[in-house]
Amino acid sequence: MKRRTLTLDKRTGKYYARIQVDGVRKKFYFGKNRRKAEQDLRKLEAEVAEGKKSVAAIANPRVDRATPSDITIEELITRYLEWVEGNRAKSTYETKKIVLQPFLDFYGDCRVSDINHATLSKYYVWAKRTRGRSDNGGNRHYREVKSAFRWGEDMDVCVCPVRRFPVMREAPAKTKKFNDAELPVLLDHAQPDFRDLILFGLLTGLRPQELRELRREHIRRVGESMCVVLEKHKASKSMHLSQPRCVPLSPQALQIADRQMRKHDSSFVFLNDRNKPYTAGGFRQRLERVCDRAGIPRRPPYALRHYFGTKRAGEGLNQAVLAQLMGHTTIVTTTRYVAKVPDYHQKAVDAMEADLSGILGSARAPEPPDPKPDLRILGDEELRKSS
Repeated sequence: MKRRTLTLDKRTGKYYARIQVDGVRKKFYFGKNRRKAEQDLRKLEAEVAEGKKSVAAIANPRVDRATPSDITIEELITRYLEWVEGNRAKSTYETKKIVLQPFLDFYGDCRVSDINHATLSKYYVWAKRTRGRSDNGGNRHYREVKSAFRWGEDMDVCVCPVRRFPVMREAPAKTKKFNDAELPVLLDHAQPDFRDLILFGLLTGLRPQELRELRREHIRRVGESMCVVLEKHKASKSMHLSQPRCVPLSPQALQIADRQMRKHDSSFVFLNDRNKPYTAGGFRQRLERVCDRAGIPRRPPYALRHYFGTKRAGEGLNQAVLAQLMGHTTIVTTTRYVAKVPDYHQKAVDAMEADLSGILGSARAPEPPDPKPDLRILGDEELRKSS
């Protein structure tokens, strides 16, 4: 065991020693009596060596070790997962359990107060390197760790050990949707029953799981309209005030639902070619086979929902209304559907130019327009000169 030496602080007359463990350095003061200070130092060294005290915990000003709230990481995550299991969907619980296990393997025996900015950064770097091959690999693992710590503080289970978490770099996700040229070809190569399912998804913007699990009882009259009413949906459990999701049906969507329900006596609206409800894998595989026959890139079932969202947002539908139709808890999620669609941005700036032309045209005669530059041959040097 390493023995530290005492140093006299001439300003205060107190003895102190610097102790560094795992990159965390802390200065400890022991009073003005050298003999007593030597005894306290040796006692502290022994407690650190035996694991009874943590230098990182002592150096963390956010954690009060006089309270019993300083629990182990394993206990925190166990209690967090118990809460998730009782308040979220089963699939959410299973996913969080898998994603949080690597963090338990890393720091499960540590106490919450042992975690600091450096240890979280170390875990994030490891997760990005080993947990995914995309630009956002490891982000889900790191995000769930942050959620567990924040849940612990909100529920008074423990004190969050860091004031600010390390910055997470996240590359924008690629938009997974069909374009206008692909849809007619896709529908031409789909069998009639599956074509109805695709069209219903495009007309309503329902999630793939909601399409697969849609039942007769979900289609009911609300006021003057026939609607899909989902009492329990993905976002309902995370809302402060749970509200059902209501999606009005267009005449074509209503015809599709009626046609499919007349074919069978099942409580489900859509059945596969074996007269069974669709599974997640079965839905995806069948859509991929249709894409292959149509000669277009494969898309996941969520592409139907993305098409609905981007189309309606691009046409100028109020985003609050769109968020309600799509069942989003926050409008921030809704804005992603137009964030990476350049055509809609181009329409916005073109409309602004048209408005300004009308306003300025009455003030003075417009100057003749400059010839349109050839973007293929206009290099960086010309761009700098023109600016």
